[in-house]
Amino acid sequence: MQPLVENYFVHGVNFSRVDNALSLKAWREAGIVHVKIVDNGRGLSPEAVKAVNQKLKQPLAAEQQHSIGLQNVYSRMHDSFGDGFKMTINSNDQQGVTVLLQFDDREGVK
Repeated sequence: MQPLVENYFVHGVNFSRVDNALSLKAWREAGIVHVKIVDNGRGLSPEAVKAVNQKLKQPLAAEQQHSIGLQNVYSRMHDSFGDGFKMTINSNDQQGVTVLLQFDDREGVK
């Protein structure tokens, strides 16, 4: 989760504001773990949301040196949890970003 939280401080936080906020919540429901990270930083345009969600699922290129955090999180989680893993990024009406991860509850699996 660290790269997802770090993204807020790199891309979203505005230190001229006094109301910067970031929340991370996790819960288990019907055998699925949900992790939701919400911030009130810079939002994304609908086009940027679409591009980011598409880029997540692309393999990292050997020469790629920048903007690898989201792809790396997606790749590692997908490697661990398989096709049941989902990660989506949405803009909060131009007032921040929500990242939602969902994956199978491995503890519940016997």
